[in-house]
Amino acid sequence: MGPTNSMYITPNVEYQDKLYKIKRLVKFEPDENIEYWKSIIPHDIVLKKDGKLWFLDEIIEVFPIDIKDGEKGEIT
Repeated sequence: MGPTNSMYITPNVEYQDKLYKIKRLVKFEPDENIEYWKSIIPHDIVLKKDGKLWFLDEIIEVFPIDIKDGEKGEIT
């Protein structure tokens, strides 16, 4: 999965009993300044896995949506 700014659904990540949404993935380079990336990408936590930096936002509240058969799911 590469970096994303588009309007499609990205997978969620569970870490230490909390749920996070992937904000951005950046290829990890050992000689690169990680603090630079942290300063320009909004995030709640940064993890390193599979050679990438994972910039994540915590999902704090979720609201169930009840859509009945045949109804369109419209956002208001």
